Amino acid sequence: MVIKSRLYKVIFGVVLVVALISGGILFYLTLVETMPQKSISLFDEIPLPKAGERILVFSPHPDDESLAAGGFIAESVGAGAIVKIVLVTDGNKHGKKETRYTEFKKATGALGVSPENLAYLNYPDGSLSKTDPTELDNSLKSQIESFGPEIIVYPASLDEHPDHKKVGQTVWEIIRNQRLRVFSYQYLVHSNYYPQPRRFDLNDYLLPPVKILNTYNWNKLMLSSDAEFRKNEAVREYKSQLRTPILKSLMLSLVRKNELFIVTKTGE
Repeated sequence: MVIKSRLYKVIFGVVLVVALISGGILFYLTLVETMPQKSISLFDEIPLPKAGERILVFSPHPDDESLAAGGFIAESVGAGAIVKIVLVTDGNKHGKKETRYTEFKKATGALGVSPENLAYLNYPDGSLSKTDPTELDNSLKSQIESFGPEIIVYPASLDEHPDHKKVGQTVWEIIRNQRLRVFSYQYLVHSNYYPQPRRFDLNDYLLPPVKILNTYNWNKLMLSSDAEFRKNEAVREYKSQLRTPILKSLMLSLVRKNELFIVTKTGE
């Protein structure tokens, strides 16, 4: 009986310690909005595409392709994959369509994407929520059907920008309704406490906000030095955007040692 009593005490002690540690971690997470930099090791690495694989990237505005997936695009082109970028809106919210289109061509060129693999849908910047949903659905669906990608890269529907949210929701519905057999790579640009810290530092890692950490299957792509360089060059082509301090802070904070994607394999 004495031995059993001691055993129960030991088990109770172990359970209590585990509960205290778990409770401490949960309490810590309620106090912070971002994960510590060392937690990057907790995320699985996405595989790089192979030569000949087809990748379709949807960019709501001129710059999103570089900010969210510039490293992935550069790595994919370097591996021999075929990358096509679809620019959904005209970037003309402030009357800078021609400027932003020119920047888009230069930025995607820096990532290695040729002009013939760029598509322009010319929807009004900032007004996708007012666009006829059937028309937008058919337009995006046409791009997917004609290109036949193995991987589709597009905004996450949890993105707080209305244009990003609309593109993300529409593409996801197309993938689901058509039962497409593809890898879905969703990216995030606009969200509270993301990215953090707000600074340009190529030694920093990009990490998901704590509040949505466990809701989605986050994967990382660690960038090679060449991809880091190309992404940095691409982002800096958007000089018209970088002139605005708030935008500059966001844009340069997304240039890091890695990129993040919510990965889903569909159609199986």
